Amino acid sequence: MASVVILQGDDRPAREPAAICDRCGRRGTYARITRHTNPLAVRRFCLRCWPRAHREAIGRRNAEIAAWRRIPHDTEPADWAATIRSRMPPAETVTWHWLATLGTHWRYFRYER
Repeated sequence: MASVVILQGDDRPAREPAAICDRCGRRGTYARITRHTNPLAVRRFCLRCWPRAHREAIGRRNAEIAAWRRIPHDTEPADWAATIRSRMPPAETVTWHWLATLGTHWRYFRYER
């Protein structure tokens, strides 16, 4: 089975010295997960909390995609693409500071095999 990993970023810096970690409350964050919902759901993490938060995000995303694949595709072929897109889970943007790069890429490699 082939898998695709899309690494997206945004223009905001990954390191935010004044931001509070959503997991432990520590000031100063190095990674962010943005869920593209309305409104945007932004979660920030310090270096200590990032590995666990990243593993959980990968697991959640894989579970959402697996659930999406199990949805019965019983629509007419003309409406199929629009129906499938409307049922997809929201996109996520994962951004991290260069200090967290090695571990972040390792987790993508490990969980996407």
